[in-house]
Amino acid sequence: MTGHERFAQNLPLYAIDALSVSEADAMEVHLETCAACRRELENLRGDLALVALTSEAATPPPRSRQRLLAAIAHESHPVPTRRRMGWWLIPFAASAFLAIFVAVLWRDNYVLRDRLVQLQARIPAQQAEIPLAQDLLALITDPKSVQVDLLAANTKPSPHGRAVYAPRTGALFFMASDLPPAPPHKAYELWLLPKEGTPVPAGTFQPDSNGNATLIMPAIPAGLEAVKFAVTLEPETGPRSPTRPTVLSGTSQ
Repeated sequence: MTGHERFAQNLPLYAIDALSVSEADAMEVHLETCAACRRELENLRGDLALVALTSEAATPPPRSRQRLLAAIAHESHPVPTRRRMGWWLIPFAASAFLAIFVAVLWRDNYVLRDRLVQLQARIPAQQAEIPLAQDLLALITDPKSVQVDLLAANTKPSPHGRAVYAPRTGALFFMASDLPPAPPHKAYELWLLPKEGTPVPAGTFQPDSNGNATLIMPAIPAGLEAVKFAVTLEPETGPRSPTRPTVLSGTSQ
C-alpha cells in the first residue's frame, strides 16, 4: 500500500478524531499537499454533519459523568488540545463511520451504474456493426475478390491506395495513405472504370490529419466488372462523372 493509500484509508478515522496524536499530525501534513484527500475529507465531514442532524444525542449515565468530572478536577497536567473521545460517543462514532462507509459505497455504486448505462448505450451500435464486419471479412477472404494497388506519379510523399473488390456482389473496401488535405469545398472521389461504359462513382471521402482514408462497402452495382480504379479530386457534393485530373489510379490484373 502506498503512503497516499494509507492516508486515504485513515481519512474516516481522522474525520471522527479517532487517530492517535502522531497519526493525526502525519495526516495533517499530508492534507497540506494532497488536494484529493482534502476534498474527500470535506465530503466525510459533510456526511458526519448529516448523521449528527439525523441522530439522537447519546446521554451518558449520571454516575459516569460524575466520575469523569472528578477525574478531570484531580488531573495535575493540562488537558491536551486534542482530547480523547468520550466512551459514550462510541455508538455515535460507529454510526457515523458506518454512514461514511455507506456513502462511499453509494458513490462507487453510482459511478458503476453510470458506466453500465454508457456500455449498454453502445451495444446497439456495436451490434449494428457486426454484419458490416462480417461482410468485410468475407470480402477480404474471398478468393475471387480483386485486389488493386492505386499509385500516384511524380509526387512526394507519394499517395497510394488499395482496393479490394468482389465483382459478383459489388462489395468494395478501399484504403489510402499519404493523401494531402483536400482544398476547401473539395473531396476525393473513388471511381470504378468498366471495360465498356462510363466510370461508376464509389463515393467521396476526406483524409484524416495523417493522410489516411477509407471507404467501406459503398453502394456498387453487383456484377460490375471494373478493369481500372481511380481517385480524383472533385467538388465535395460528388459529381456523377469525373471532372478533375486523376490523383491515384490502378488496373486490375
